[in-house]
Amino acid sequence: MKRFVTYKASAAEEGKTISAWLRALGFSAGQIGRMKFRRDGICLNGQRARVNRTLKEGDLLSLQLMDRGEDIREGTDTAPAPGKVVWADPAPEVGPLQVLYEDPDLLAVHKRAGLVCHPSPGHYADTLANGAAAYLKDQGITGRLFLLGRLDRDTSGIVIFAKHAEAAAMLGDQRKKGLFEKIYLAEARGAFAGEEGLVDAPLRRIRDTMHMEIHPQGKEARTFYRVLGTREAAGETFSLLRCRIEHGRTHQIRVHLASTGHPLYGDPLYGPFAVPLGVGREVPRAGEVDLHLHALACHFRQPFTGEEIRVTDPPPAWARQYGNLPLF
Repeated sequence: MKRFVTYKASAAEEGKTISAWLRALGFSAGQIGRMKFRRDGICLNGQRARVNRTLKEGDLLSLQLMDRGEDIREGTDTAPAPGKVVWADPAPEVGPLQVLYEDPDLLAVHKRAGLVCHPSPGHYADTLANGAAAYLKDQGITGRLFLLGRLDRDTSGIVIFAKHAEAAAMLGDQRKKGLFEKIYLAEARGAFAGEEGLVDAPLRRIRDTMHMEIHPQGKEARTFYRVLGTREAAGETFSLLRCRIEHGRTHQIRVHLASTGHPLYGDPLYGPFAVPLGVGREVPRAGEVDLHLHALACHFRQPFTGEEIRVTDPPPAWARQYGNLPLF
């Protein structure tokens, strides 16, 4: 299956080269290079064209974004590179796919807590990505599938896949420019002094462990939060937070909130009495963890139409304990 997108040149494009217009549309040099070598990859008014061709108002530029038959991975039994999906039928425990948004380039789905995002050693069929691949295969869509920002196993909420490399590249560029925004709900221990705050602290992985830590030599990371409500349970106070992150480092919200003295409810890595899980220490099983962190909403632009897209995933049961609070 092929995916084409067409643009019509306006008066503003008169006299530009195809290459210049493609760069203005947000395509990188690498993307342009890939399209140049596809059959019918770049066509002007129905004819294959070189990128140095000059445009006239009203010209129609057609781009072949992907011929999915080029990259079929069906039948492989080896571990995939990060972001790629093995074409294995999903294990029964994956369950039916819950689609939140779909267009010709992107697929946004719900991930339940306890489900791994993508294939990795020990997880070749029991992942959300295998479920997404099977869903698209039933539509006759095969080839590579790109995961755009995974969630930890014990986090629930929105996960977005790109159906081809060009959509992945365009959305990845939006993330770098801060145009791709993800909002989380989190339940933290304790009451906060103010209604909102910012944790601006670089993060790095602790050597030979699964833990991240705040360290001056780490990578830049910022977490903005707002307190939406509080509740009392078993003699403790808990707070429901809306969090927005920049950079999206591993365990970012978990580490940042724990550093303020407010670890997330049920966090086995950064909560009370947690110790680094290094070599030889067994990771808690999914059924043993009740982490209260949920990817609630995602806002971005459709890579090729520019339309503003907002995807939401309803709050889980633990967040609904706070009543009908305004979440945005």
